[in-house]
Amino acid sequence: TSTTHVWEVFLRRGTAGAAESLTFVDVITGDQTLVFITGERYTLVGNAVMYNDRVANRVMLVYPDGKTAEHPFIQPGTETRRVDWQLSADGKKIAWTLTEGSPTALTTLTTVANVDGTDVQEVLADGPRNAIRALPVAFSPDYTTLYMDFQPDGFADFTPMPQYAGLIGVDIASGK
Repeated sequence: TSTTHVWEVFLRRGTAGAAESLTFVDVITGDQTLVFITGERYTLVGNAVMYNDRVANRVMLVYPDGKTAEHPFIQPGTETRRVDWQLSADGKKIAWTLTEGSPTALTTLTTVANVDGTDVQEVLADGPRNAIRALPVAFSPDYTTLYMDFQPDGFADFTPMPQYAGLIGVDIASGK
């Protein structure tokens, strides 16, 4: 027999850089799994939570059984300052940016793919810009446009909710 699991996940933030905890709760059985991680930018992706491990500087996945693994295709390079990502509303596509360079000359490479890692496509290479980076915000419902924002590097770290400074739409097929 097959048992269907439906999970709720709860985040408890650490203080001053301390580890955070994710608690996965099986809503059918009540079973709980507690996982301690040092992360940021938590996102539900399929049956996992995707996050940036700020200590290891790796994009990670954590599963309801408590196991963690590196994300299979979104990872920073040795010169990457920041990785940002955005899922499509239906969870089928993902866009991510890798921002590199010095604070006065940031470059951002934007890529989109299916969440299983197929159909990988570079859609925008931007920069260098003085303290400005691009990040993905949303997909159009038909996946033809990726909406992005240009904002000061680090700006989002100080705002309680997303603030957009320079929204644009990028045609995914042409990159324009």
